Amino acid sequence: MGIPYYPGCTLSTKAENYDRSGRAVAAALGLELEELPEWQCCGATFPLMVDDSMALIAPTRVLYQAQQAGERVATLCAICFNVLRRSQALLKRDPEMLERINWFTEQEYNGDVHVAHFLEVLRDDLGWESLAERVVRPLTGLRVAPYYGCLLLRPYDEVDLDDPEKPVIMHDLVR
Repeated sequence: MGIPYYPGCTLSTKAENYDRSGRAVAAALGLELEELPEWQCCGATFPLMVDDSMALIAPTRVLYQAQQAGERVATLCAICFNVLRRSQALLKRDPEMLERINWFTEQEYNGDVHVAHFLEVLRDDLGWESLAERVVRPLTGLRVAPYYGCLLLRPYDEVDLDDPEKPVIMHDLVR
C-alpha cells in the first residue's frame, strides 16, 4: 500500500524539481507516494485570528481528502506541513470549529489524519540505519549545514516534529 501524498501548490509549480527529487527518493527506497486526487491549495497561511473559520476550510478539505485515502498524509513542503499540522491540532482542540467546518464543506472530517513530513516517513517507516545501508554516494568530506527554516518546527506544541531549539532530524538524515 502506498502513502497518501500531498504535493501542494509550490511543489507543483515553482519547486517541481523538489517534488521530482522527493518522488525519486521515495521510489528508490521502495516507498510509493500516492498523490491525493483532485487536491487543492492548503491555504498556505495559518489563521492567527481567534475565529477564522474561513481560513480553515482549505486545509480541512485537504485533510478530508487524506482521510479518504488513509490514516496519514505525507508532504515535502514545509508550508503545507505547517498549515496542515497546525490546522489538525486546532481542529482536535476545538470540536465546535470542526463541526462548523464540516457543516460548511458538507464533508465529514473526523480529525484523525496524521500529517507527516517526508522526513518523518523516512525516519519512522525506514529508519536511519536502513537508509544508511542504502546510500549510493556518501557525503564523506562534505560539510553539510541543514536548514530547518521557521515553518518545519514551530510552533512546537502544534507541529511537534522535533525540538525547535536543538533539532536533529535533518542532522540524523545526513550522518
